[in-house]
Amino acid sequence: MMYKYLFTLSLLLLLSGFYGSCFAAQPSNRQLTTDQDGFTTSLQEVERPQLLMRLKLLQQTLWDKQIELQRLLKKRSFKIADAIITLVAPGGLLYAINKQRNYVQTKTNLSLLNRDLVQLQDDLIALDNHFAQLQQGEPSIASSYIQLQLALAE
Repeated sequence: MMYKYLFTLSLLLLLSGFYGSCFAAQPSNRQLTTDQDGFTTSLQEVERPQLLMRLKLLQQTLWDKQIELQRLLKKRSFKIADAIITLVAPGGLLYAINKQRNYVQTKTNLSLLNRDLVQLQDDLIALDNHFAQLQQGEPSIASSYIQLQLALAE
């Protein structure tokens, strides 16, 4: 009886995988762009408002994470009670080492997050400038995406 159940289950899984791949979404038509060096790219067209909305959402998420890390950093700082535990309790030195390690790790994470926020802000400014140029009659976003990446890389 158990083998019959396993056989039926495996058959259903096999068929669902087969039919799922048959009805999978086909890739959208993409514009082919060739730059001056001869590199051909196929970039998906991006809706500008949707892209900006997603980037703003990412920025808000990073700000929330920054506030959380700042609270955690304040919580993990070495206080007088920690000094007393270090002096009085057996294994207090191990406690102090662990507490300091957690504090340094949180501080490192916060500095990395701050760096990412600054980079994202710079990228948003560059993207806003780029979209302003596009509205003045510049090439489409698929071809100008490469130019934006080159400008950001510099």
